[in-house]
Amino acid sequence: MLKKINVKRISLDIPEHIIEKIDKICAENFITRRKWFIDAANDKLEKYKLNKIDTIVKQ
Repeated sequence: MLKKINVKRISLDIPEHIIEKIDKICAENFITRRKWFIDAANDKLEKYKLNKIDTIVKQ
């Protein structure tokens, strides 16, 4: 069985030149924009988490 995940819909205003770059990456990798944004968000969250850990360890 698939685990149900609660989701929220958002709307973003993003400059066209950035969307064009994202669309090019999506086309080259055969992924959807949605998948790209989810992956990018997860990468950013992981990076933030690692930076927090580094800050705590350095203290």
